[in-house]
Amino acid sequence: MSVVLDASGEPPKSPCSDPIGPQLRTPQAVAAYCSDLALLPHEVLIALVIDSSHHLRVRVHIDGHRHGVAARPCELLRPVLVSGCSALIVVHNHPSGSPRPSATDIAYTQRLADACRLLGVALVDHVIVASTGWTSFVQLGWLPANHRSGDRVQW
Repeated sequence: MSVVLDASGEPPKSPCSDPIGPQLRTPQAVAAYCSDLALLPHEVLIALVIDSSHHLRVRVHIDGHRHGVAARPCELLRPVLVSGCSALIVVHNHPSGSPRPSATDIAYTQRLADACRLLGVALVDHVIVASTGWTSFVQLGWLPANHRSGDRVQW
């Protein structure tokens, strides 16, 4: 697992300091930002920690293998909590070329959504990129809008 905290490699200032990347306001923007994953020969999971304006603050990269990637929810949630941000977008690739979510993808997303709810973190979306396109769990209706103490961070 590698964590890019900010452009200088320093730990993020709390709460939710300067952006390290673009503003990611739509599933299309996320898929475009992570399009380089589509042609990798192994699965990779990227956790994008964003602020309430959808600016990227922290990017976590976890390498997997040809048929999957193992990431515990705590590995994705820790950077959100440490950064002082309140929202997370998860992206991973399918080396098979199909962006269709697997049963494992669906179960993992539900488990992550449950953990996010417990910690007051908005899971904004889970996007799968592949050589033939991309899929958004929100657009499929599989990930309901998240609410965090009156603060809505969603598409």
